Amino acid sequence: MDKLPSRITEEAVERFARHLPGAPPVSRHDDLDTWLRDDPRNAQEYAQTAHVWDQLGGLSSRPELHALRTNDLSVLRRERWSDRAPMLGVAATLMLILVAGYLWLGSMNPPISTAFATLPGEQRTEVLLDGSRIDLNIGSAVQAVYSKKQREIDLLRGEAQFDVKRDAARPFVVRSGGISVVALGTRFQVRRTALETLVTLLEGSVEVALKEQRFRLRPGQRARMSQDGVLSVSLVDVEVAEGWLEGWLRFRGTSLSEVVAEANRYPGPRLRIGSAELSDVALSGDFRVGENRSIANAARFILPIAVEDQEGELVLVPIRN
Repeated sequence: MDKLPSRITEEAVERFARHLPGAPPVSRHDDLDTWLRDDPRNAQEYAQTAHVWDQLGGLSSRPELHALRTNDLSVLRRERWSDRAPMLGVAATLMLILVAGYLWLGSMNPPISTAFATLPGEQRTEVLLDGSRIDLNIGSAVQAVYSKKQREIDLLRGEAQFDVKRDAARPFVVRSGGISVVALGTRFQVRRTALETLVTLLEGSVEVALKEQRFRLRPGQRARMSQDGVLSVSLVDVEVAEGWLEGWLRFRGTSLSEVVAEANRYPGPRLRIGSAELSDVALSGDFRVGENRSIANAARFILPIAVEDQEGELVLVPIRN
């Protein structure tokens, strides 16, 4: 370990011990969620504790660690935890395990790998070991691999926003669909579909690379990798790009085909364009995620379009004179 356990580390270990499987019910005064939100370092230390504990599960063949882990679990089952004193004893035992774990893991220098995924209709936020944050949109999946020299994230599908803690010694690299994005301390989004990969910079600076093609983005710029492997850069409205984080779909002169495709990613009645001539018609507006009927009604009032209910779909058709 690089340093002795800090007060935050000790508290993280104590709280982690309280929430281990098989532990007695926690006190109603033990508000873990509030503590995690109070300080980003709290969440970072708690996540570090959980990851080291998980890693130790794979080292059960080591007799020293196995003995420590078994002893700790027996303590957890035996203690009544009626006051703080027994809890401190458990936390101290767990701290010994974690210190041993850090030493073992540090000597072997293995990367720590973690996967996160969301279901259709689900969004979630995850805090990584270094305190960086990932906001996952619906139907998304990432694989995070942390080592001493680099932080690597693979966006396997979907869309994610990254709020990166600066660490000059360990670049933060996101890979997706052939693109690599290198950042230090910054905030950006990556979205992967079957047709393209998009990188949108919200704050700071990132370098986007695709083979020999390289661009350094500025805030409000988006890099797009097309299906044929060409990388291009354009301007983007940051407020529009961040809308999904707050449950909004924001369109600014967006083609109806793009509006329908974006709206149909989320739960709600499906939209369908009933005639190809409407595909490029532009629509603007802010709509709550899932309220596709509001989109259809807006199109009906603003554009020469009628809306038909067909077997559970809202079909947009042109009005004929």
